Amino acid sequence: VRPFLMQFADGHPDSFVLAWIENALVGSDFYVGRHIPDHAASLRAHTSWEHLLSSQRLCQTACDRDPRNHHYRLLLVHVLRTMGEHDRVIKAWKDGLTANPKDVTAHVELAKAYVRSERWNDAVKHLDTARKLEPDHSEALGQLSEILLDCPDLTVRNPQEGLAVVTQNYPTTGNDRQLAMAHFRNKNWEQAVSVRNIGNPTDRYYLTSHALAERYLKAMAYWKLGKPKESLAWYLNIVLPNRITREDPRLAPRYHHDATTMIPADMIIAECTRRLANGDEPSLYLARGEARARMKKFDAAAADFSEALKLLKRGKGWSDRVR
Repeated sequence: VRPFLMQFADGHPDSFVLAWIENALVGSDFYVGRHIPDHAASLRAHTSWEHLLSSQRLCQTACDRDPRNHHYRLLLVHVLRTMGEHDRVIKAWKDGLTANPKDVTAHVELAKAYVRSERWNDAVKHLDTARKLEPDHSEALGQLSEILLDCPDLTVRNPQEGLAVVTQNYPTTGNDRQLAMAHFRNKNWEQAVSVRNIGNPTDRYYLTSHALAERYLKAMAYWKLGKPKESLAWYLNIVLPNRITREDPRLAPRYHHDATTMIPADMIIAECTRRLANGDEPSLYLARGEARARMKKFDAAAADFSEALKLLKRGKGWSDRVR
């Protein structure tokens, strides 16, 4: 199949054919590349590296022949990311905007590439442009609100504007986490805990990193409202059992740190001890160990972590964090 596809697409850069090429040359041989895009050196050692280069050349040819077609460019960018060529991703989208300055998709994708490089001001600039070109573009509004609400660069963060953007986009996305975060960042504690479906405790499969972030938010908002009992209940009953599962390394731990340092360590220790009297639970040992470590009770913390590991080894889950 591969020689036929390459010969056919050389003269016919059709998006359907290129999609097949992308699947044949990248999807099957380089699936692992999607998980380790920065390790280009290890990919080059792979016997199919030349196939990936062929796919990149074909996609580049299609972009050169039809530079205004962002579908071709999306394929090219996917291959470049797999190769770990992040700087070339930015150049690819810049080339697309040179050919068509009003391409909203190109502005949004370039902004996302800038976010990966932590070039926040450049990202906001292109998202604002996309918003002017298409005021109700949901992805542009969503990306912009994430930056305005939660950007590590405080000179870029703008909670009030972020809330306005989220409110504009909410009827389309129904993104409860963004709405709760927007209210939280604007110190609207009551609105933050009142957003529907945030950290739904009845959904046993609601274990994504975004769900974890929602629950941390709710615990912190209740604490800000002066309701420590409700705050601690959300923190222990819902958040911690799910931290034994795999979670997104970029999102939930940041909120976990905020919530953990906000709630007093002695309160966490007392509540965990009370609950452990009713039965062993690894997440409670983990929570109590972290709280004891905050109080510099390191021997007691180590003992709690050891108990958590014993339970995990008996088949109750696993956690690199405990180790």
